[in-house]
Formats: sequence, C-alpha cells, structure tokens
Amino acid sequence: KGSWQVLKYKKIKANKVQFSPEGMKIKVNASASPVIYPLSQPMIVASLQVKGVLNGGVKIPKGKDQGEKATDDYVLRVGLVIEGQQRLNFFQRKIAPKWVTTLFALAPKGKGVDYIYFLNAAQSKKHLNRERKHPLSDLMLEKNQWVLKASDPTHSFDLSAELKKPMKVLAVWISVDGDDTNSKFELDLESLRLR
Repeated sequence: KGSWQVLKYKKIKANKVQFSPEGMKIKVNASASPVIYPLSQPMIVASLQVKGVLNGGVKIPKGKDQGEKATDDYVLRVGLVIEGQQRLNFFQRKIAPKWVTTLFALAPKGKGVDYIYFLNAAQSKKHLNRERKHPLSDLMLEKNQWVLKASDPTHSFDLSAELKKPMKVLAVWISVDGDDTNSKFELDLESLRLR
C-alpha cells in the first residue's frame, strides 16, 4: 500500500481496494471511492502511463450517454492534483466534504490547490476528447482521454497521455466508480508512471 490513501464519500458505498506486489485491485459494486497518492514533493508532470486489466465495465442504459447526471461513472479516472493559489478558510474547512479538505491538505505549507485534472477512460469513441468542468464541483476538470470498452472476462490495457503543457502536480487521485449506474466490475492497476 505504501503511501496510497483510500478515502470514502459520506453517502456512497465504498469500493473494495486491495494492495499486493502485483498492484492495486479495485472492486466496484454499485460503489465509488477515491484512492490518492500524495507526492513527497511537487513534481512537474508532462505525461503519464497506466497499465492494468479490466474485468467488466460500467453499464450505461440504452438512450443514455456516459457522463450525464445518472450515468457519471467511469472504469478509470486518473486525476492529477494541480498546485495553485486556492485555500480553504476556517468556515469552508468546517463545512466542506471530507474529500475536499483532504484535497487541500495535499498542498505544501503556504501553497494551495488549483483543481484536479482527470483523464478519463470512456466506453465509447463518440465521447473521446470531450472536456468539461465537472457539474458537481469547480475543483474538477475532466478530459475523456482514452476509450476502454467493457470487457468480459478480462481486457489488458496500456494507456498513455501527453499533457497539453507540463503541470505542477501535488498528488495522483484515482477514481473508479459504478454508483450511479449500479455497475459491478473489477480494475487491476499494475503500473502507473508519471514523467
């Protein structure tokens, strides 16, 4: 497990996360929870690569698009926590959800957070390269970087991405979710590299 931290959302069933020498296994059963890795010091990141195995996937109902209000689930979101100037004041710290206070706690003393930049694995080519500010929070920006189709029984993947410009990163934020769509699947992360 090392420095990985498994968080929980207040009103959402948490994923089951297991660590082993082979990597991280995330079991989703109508659940969602983030896993974060704070870097020992801020790092300028230009690209990333992630390898693993997917078993199953998000079940998007017919007539719906992935990423909508009731279908905002993805088999993989790799988030980079970007350093910035935003900080929480005393009042905000008292009322903010735990994931928000955890996010801001990742910033070094005297620094703040700008946002989490998520690179998503969508399940359809028609959603590829779609970018948005997440409707639930200004702290999340997303880009559908890859296509990773639901698979049965398993599908190995090796995904990489070059960022438009290098970013100063404080932590990696892995989000794997199936709570909106009541989906059940497993994701094994075998390797995650930042360059």
